[in-house]
Amino acid sequence: MSTQIKKAKLFLPLDVPTLIEGGERLVKLARFYDVVKVGFELMSSVGQPVAINLPKVFGCEVWADTKYYDIPNTVYKAAKATTSHGVAYFNVMAEGKRAMMEAAMEGAHERAREWGIKRPKIIAVTILTSDKYEDLLEKGMVPKDIDKPKTPKEQQDFITYIVMKLAKRAVSAGVDCLLSSPLEAPEMIKRWPDKEVMTPGIRNPDSKLDDQNRKMSPYEARMKDITGYVIGRLISEPPEGKTMEDMARLVRQDIARAEAELGLNRKNIM
Repeated sequence: MSTQIKKAKLFLPLDVPTLIEGGERLVKLARFYDVVKVGFELMSSVGQPVAINLPKVFGCEVWADTKYYDIPNTVYKAAKATTSHGVAYFNVMAEGKRAMMEAAMEGAHERAREWGIKRPKIIAVTILTSDKYEDLLEKGMVPKDIDKPKTPKEQQDFITYIVMKLAKRAVSAGVDCLLSSPLEAPEMIKRWPDKEVMTPGIRNPDSKLDDQNRKMSPYEARMKDITGYVIGRLISEPPEGKTMEDMARLVRQDIARAEAELGLNRKNIM
């Protein structure tokens, strides 16, 4: 019996201020993506229900990028409300307590039962891809009684340690999915192969510098067994002479090239 390989899935961050701009982007890119991640900017501009409905017009599943981080009771009620809008995913911050993540799961389950709808998958965000070692130090995540990591590798090893610690808490709370940078994702995929793992911070080697500090190219990420790609600016801010559609095709081609080199049989990718 052949082994099934997870299909690469692309998530489009819809980080725009208006429905018009969101619609224009979806006209160009919806066909290249699997799920649309509706961000804070659009939800704050037009309201969560309206923002979530826009990708549905284009036949897309929706990830509400809620990043809930509050007391359990508040998150429980917010999870019920977001579930009401028929999203495929929403997220919570793994830095919150286990009880908070359990409350999100409970709220989503309860509303799905009440309304007879499918429960959204809940994603636990570990450490934002914009964070680097110094940011963890500033947050107080680095104990005073240990030798401070000095080299870039030592610092990344420590970030991975913190990410895995947060991921373990999230898994114990029952979340469906985990999110981290592509530098930590392979460890999570190896540890929890049944969990869906998403990775922002996907950039090309020649991409302009931005706020993503822990990153990897689509090709490199697929070679590391990563299948969940949150890709925004790499595609939505194309270099001179390229269109967004060009960049979306290149991303898909890079992933396919990695799969070919890995010797993956397309018939076995689900």
